[in-house]
Amino acid sequence: MNNAADALEENTHEREREISIEIFSDPQGVRVHLEDSAGGMPEHLLDKATEAYFTTKPADKGTGLGLSISREILRDMNGELTLSNGDKGLRASIGLPHEVTAPIAESQPEALAQQA
Repeated sequence: MNNAADALEENTHEREREISIEIFSDPQGVRVHLEDSAGGMPEHLLDKATEAYFTTKPADKGTGLGLSISREILRDMNGELTLSNGDKGLRASIGLPHEVTAPIAESQPEALAQQA
């Protein structure tokens, strides 16, 4: 959502600013599509955009970690994050299975053992 807002601020001088969110369920799980109206991203950068430290923003605006961290969190929950160009701009698609099992942090088993 922050990336979409930043893109709208930078790239919609003559366009209507819009962020659309679509949420639905299908047999595989829950899907969320978030699309801005800022014109999209060059095709050759779509796969790189979820890599750590990759950013198209100025140095004072972004670290290049947001999409990378989000992708890893979703992967840990057997989900996915994909980017594509939609009709008006960049589309971020999030998919999660109906039942999510997140891994237990390394410190949690010790804390649980201490409570027992």
